[in-house]
Amino acid sequence: MFRKILQPLSLLAASVVMLVSMTGQASAALVSLSATDSIAVGNGPSNPYAGTGLFVGSNSTYGDERSFLKFDLSSLPSNRVVTSATLKLYNYYTMASSLPVEVYGSTNNSWNASTITWGNQPTIGATALATTAVQARVTWYSWDVTSFVNQNSTGDNLVSLVLKAQTENGNTPYAAFFRNTYISQTPILEVTYADATPTPIPAAAWLLGSGLMGLLGIKRKRIV
Repeated sequence: MFRKILQPLSLLAASVVMLVSMTGQASAALVSLSATDSIAVGNGPSNPYAGTGLFVGSNSTYGDERSFLKFDLSSLPSNRVVTSATLKLYNYYTMASSLPVEVYGSTNNSWNASTITWGNQPTIGATALATTAVQARVTWYSWDVTSFVNQNSTGDNLVSLVLKAQTENGNTPYAAFFRNTYISQTPILEVTYADATPTPIPAAAWLLGSGLMGLLGIKRKRIV
């Protein structure tokens, strides 16, 4: 008789343990964040460029050009852990058959499109986060910026990224991407994250699971 009782109790206990385990796990999600600010600056006479483009490379009017982008991550959980972060830009013009474009991180988020210039641009990291060869126009390009976003997205919840040509010598062909002020195909930061705050486990579930496991232990001792 005890063996007949044990089987349903075992199944119930296993179900409770599974429920408790699932309840305590961190949730994961994928979001696409639009840039809150972006601008291209150059060391030429016309600086910065106020149109709808983000430029990298060189231009006879604007000189060597870099593009700055800012993203706001405040909509994500404060205790998040970023497992993947990808910068995506839509290219609408490229002069070169293949232009290596690098992305850097900047820990200075105080800049804005209306006041930034080549002379007061924020300091960027010593090494590139990622490099992508821009070849064809009218298509999306992406850069993996996971490490920088994961390390620098807390605090003010802002992330600043900087695009530049791998070579800046005043004679590099340039590439152009749409800015956040354009009507579509604007810059995106695609973030996959986990909320590191586990969902609270109801006390009743703990008590029920513990009680069932204890009862099963007693019954087994009596049968043996």
